[in-house]
Amino acid sequence: FSTKKDIVEIYKIPEEKIKVLYLGVNKDIFKPIEKDISKMKLRKYFDEEKYILTVATSIKRKNLPFLLDVYAALKEKNIEEKLVIIAGSNSLKKEILNLIKQKNLEKCVYCFAEIPEDDLPYFYSAAELFVFLSLYEGFGLPVVEAMSCGVPVIVSNISSLPEIVKDAGICISPYDKDEAVGQILKVINDSDLKSKLKEKGLERSKLFDWKKFAESVVEIYEKLIK
Repeated sequence: FSTKKDIVEIYKIPEEKIKVLYLGVNKDIFKPIEKDISKMKLRKYFDEEKYILTVATSIKRKNLPFLLDVYAALKEKNIEEKLVIIAGSNSLKKEILNLIKQKNLEKCVYCFAEIPEDDLPYFYSAAELFVFLSLYEGFGLPVVEAMSCGVPVIVSNISSLPEIVKDAGICISPYDKDEAVGQILKVINDSDLKSKLKEKGLERSKLFDWKKFAESVVEIYEKLIK
């Protein structure tokens, strides 16, 4: 509904002409995998016990400078978790690595690019937490993938993300560093909270189904051609 609102406001298209459909997630691929198995599969990339995960397709829109500043503040509080960034392309990876170097975080932040889809569930499942502090999302598929893999999520409280997550994750300002640091610490240090977020995320992710999406698209086309 956030994207619908944007279309109405920007393009002045009548609200009644817009139908909101949610994308799906492939449950055969994105599902919980035991941490030990996931970490073993990830050894070809890196060998870390605990990490926070994010996914990025741009630096500015995905708010990476802010996230790295948040992570630097977390390191000052001696957290043991590393930060892992999955980039959408090798060219973006180079930009991200430069940004990591500028912030002197080379020893504790990893960036990988163009990861095969079959490997993504291992990255999600082995993570302590998925953080997605994007400044704008039309949907936010990585968040649904993370929830479907049983990972606690913290997301921005703007754009479509609160609508997608509801109460299955924690929504915070993508501009307030102190809030971000506090909420991340709260989750990684509270095993009960992690478990609750995992359960809620798994349940919430069931709503995002490709079959349901396809059936809705077909229904719309059938109405249009009658």
